[in-house]
Amino acid sequence: MIYQRVYDKALAQASYLVGCPESREAILLDPERDIDRYEAEARALDLRIVAVAETHH
Repeated sequence: MIYQRVYDKALAQASYLVGCPESREAILLDPERDIDRYEAEARALDLRIVAVAETHH
């Protein structure tokens, strides 16, 4: 399992990128609206985001 925490100090919010090392697919948990940073993180880890989930609103 690939697990990457993405933290935004300004918002005091953590998001998580969780991926499979075999399929290279990932789910993004609790992202903020601007997804550029998550796409960049996924590319750096050679992952493709295939789903997004919110655990709170």
